Amino acid sequence: MKKDDVLGLVLAGGASRRMGRDKALLVVEGEPLVSRVAARLAAQTGAVAVAAGRDTDRIARLGLDALPDGPDGAGPLAGIGAGLAHARARGFKAVLTAPCDGAFCPLDLRARLAPALPEAGVAAIAGPDGLEPLFALWGVEAAPVVAHALAQGRLAVRDAMAAAGLATLAVDREGMAAFRNLNSPTDLARSGLRLG
Repeated sequence: MKKDDVLGLVLAGGASRRMGRDKALLVVEGEPLVSRVAARLAAQTGAVAVAAGRDTDRIARLGLDALPDGPDGAGPLAGIGAGLAHARARGFKAVLTAPCDGAFCPLDLRARLAPALPEAGVAAIAGPDGLEPLFALWGVEAAPVVAHALAQGRLAVRDAMAAAGLATLAVDREGMAAFRNLNSPTDLARSGLRLG
């Protein structure tokens, strides 16, 4: 699957309760986290959008393509659904997702996950502690599966993945460092990233 066939999607609609402030806009190493992750996806995709929850203005002000992604509380699956619909309408074949706090998202994530498509509807990272469902490559054919799950109020990303046909890429514990999330101030302090 070629770079231009894939839309990068940053998932940034969460409430950031554990961080205590909007993670997407948290400035690290001189740029907002959402911009850092968007740049890492842009290096390996044809375009990038951000699933921004209901408040798209906060993301659009950064010059990023911000998508509204459903009612409050619908979680990341709503963002994935919005991204799949956006990608499908624009002729992309797949959507590469990463959370806005995935500051170390690998620059070869698309290339590593792409071989699993189209045999599977979605491919995701799996480490020794289990699935990392927000680091994934979704074929646009999974859009109706995700839309149906959302319509039924079934918001678990893992369940939608299973329904779409999931393939996993095993990553060892050392390699999982690239997929750590910055959920709290403690996570941020341990990451080695500099605030501001």
